[in-house]
Amino acid sequence: MTIPRFQRVYSWQDEHWGIFLEDILRSWKKKDLDTDFWGSILLCKKDNIYEVVDGQQRIITLLLLLLSLGADIEEDGKLPLSLSDKEQNELFKKLVAKKQPSSTQKLNNMFRAKRYFDTKLKNKDKQSILKFLYGTIISVVVVDDEVESNLLFSRLNTRGLELTQVDLIKYWIFSQVEKDAGKQNDDIALQKWHAIQDASSSVNFTIDRFIPIWWRSRYTLSTSDSLFECFKSTVPNNYINFLDNVLATVNELSKLRNNNDGNDNGMGRNLKWFLKLADEHALVALLSIVDTTFSKNSKKKLIEILTVYEFIRALVTYNNEHGTSLLKPDFDFEIINMSFMNFSNSLINSSNEMTINQAIEDLKETMIDNLPSSDDFQILFTNLRHCDKQDPLLQQEKMFSTYAIYTLANWLDDLAKGIGVPVERTSEDDEYSIEHIVPKSDALNETSDEYRIGNLMVLERVLNTTLGDIPVKEKISTYKKSSYPQVKQFLYKKNRQTKKWKGNGVDT
Repeated sequence: MTIPRFQRVYSWQDEHWGIFLEDILRSWKKKDLDTDFWGSILLCKKDNIYEVVDGQQRIITLLLLLLSLGADIEEDGKLPLSLSDKEQNELFKKLVAKKQPSSTQKLNNMFRAKRYFDTKLKNKDKQSILKFLYGTIISVVVVDDEVESNLLFSRLNTRGLELTQVDLIKYWIFSQVEKDAGKQNDDIALQKWHAIQDASSSVNFTIDRFIPIWWRSRYTLSTSDSLFECFKSTVPNNYINFLDNVLATVNELSKLRNNNDGNDNGMGRNLKWFLKLADEHALVALLSIVDTTFSKNSKKKLIEILTVYEFIRALVTYNNEHGTSLLKPDFDFEIINMSFMNFSNSLINSSNEMTINQAIEDLKETMIDNLPSSDDFQILFTNLRHCDKQDPLLQQEKMFSTYAIYTLANWLDDLAKGIGVPVERTSEDDEYSIEHIVPKSDALNETSDEYRIGNLMVLERVLNTTLGDIPVKEKISTYKKSSYPQVKQFLYKKNRQTKKWKGNGVDT
C-alpha cells in the first residue's frame, strides 16, 4: 500500500491515540464485544498499486501500535506501507528498523505516537494483545475507478480527525492533475501546494485557514455552502492556475508582512498586528487589498486604518465575552462584516481607480459609523492591563496593550532619515520595551493599577534593564537618557500634545 501525495501528513494526536487504544484494549479484554475502532478502509487500485484513499491515519496508527507490541511488520524485506512524504517515510523506516530518530524527527507525530503506545503498553500483556489484533477483521473497500473513489472520499465519515474542506480540495486537485497531466510533470501540483503551505506559515496561517479566506475574497460563499462543492463547480479544469493564484496572494502578503522587498513601506508593522487582531471578515478584505493594484501610499494608509479598527473591535469583543463593562448598544459589527465583504467584491471585480477609491471611502464611512462611543472606548482602553502572568486572558490583554503603546509611540516618533528630513516611523524599534512607571512590585494583584495601560510607556531595552523595582523618583535620571518622545512627554509637560476627539470635546 502507498499513501499518495494528495493525503495530508500523519496528524493524529494524543486524544485520537487514546480513543484508538482504549477501543482495542476494551475489545481485547471482552472478546465478544463489538467494536468500530477500524472503520472502513478505502483503497484505489492503480497499476497494481493500492493507494490509500481513506483510512491512512488509522493504518499508520495501527502499524505504529504493532511496532510498540514488538511485531515484525517487514515481509521479505518489504514494508507494508510507503509514504509519499519523504521525511515521514524515512522516519517510518527508522521506527521499523529500531534506529534512533534525529532530534527533529522526534517532534513528528509518528514518533510521538510510537512513544505514546510504548508508555501505555509498558505493563500490558503485549503478546496477548498482538494475537488478538492478528485475529481481527478489517473492512477494506477497493475501487479501480478514480471518479468512484473521489465520490466515496468526499462522502465518507470515519472516526478520527475529520477531513476538512481543504483536504477534499487537495485530493480533488491532485487526482485530477495526475490523471490529466501525468507524472512526467515532476509533480508540479505538489510543489505548488507545499509552496502555499510554507508561505502561509510565514504569515502565521495554516493552509486550512488561508484557502477559505482567499476563496471568500474572490467568490461568494454563504455559510450553508460547502467550500469543496463550490470549488468543483466554480474553478475550471486548470487547477494549476488556481494554485498559482492562491500562491501569488500569499506570497504578496508575506512580502508586505515581512518587508523583504528592500523597502520599508510601513505596511509590515501594521500587518504584523492586523494578522493577530483581525476578524475573519477583515482578513477577507485584506486579501482583496493585497490582490488589487492601487497607490502604495493609499494601500498603506488603508491597512493602518483597518488595523486600528480591528484593535477596537477585538477590544470590544474581548470585553463583551470576558469584561464587566456594559457597552451601549449603538454599534453593530455585523454591518461592518457585510461592508468588508462588499468592499472585497468591489475591489476584486473592478480595475477602475475611481470605483476602487469610492469603495475605500464607503468602507471608511461605515467603519466610522460603527464604532463604540468615545466614552465606552475610553473605559475599555484605560482598563487594559499588561501583566506577565501566564493566564490566556491576561496574555490577550498584554497583546492589546503592547500594540496600543507601541502604536502611540510610533505616531509620536518623527525620525529623520538623512539630514533634517522628517519621516514617520514605519516599523517598531528593535529596542522597544514596555516600562511600568510605578514598579510592578507595588501591585497587590493582577487587577492593580500598576498593570494598567496608564502606567505604561516605551523605553529603550538597554535602559529598562538597568531599572529594578525602584520608586519613580529614582527612575527619572534614567528616563532622561531616552530619545523617545513618549518618554519626553511623560517627563516634560511642554512636550505633551493633545487633540480633541471630533464631535464630543474629549481630550485624547
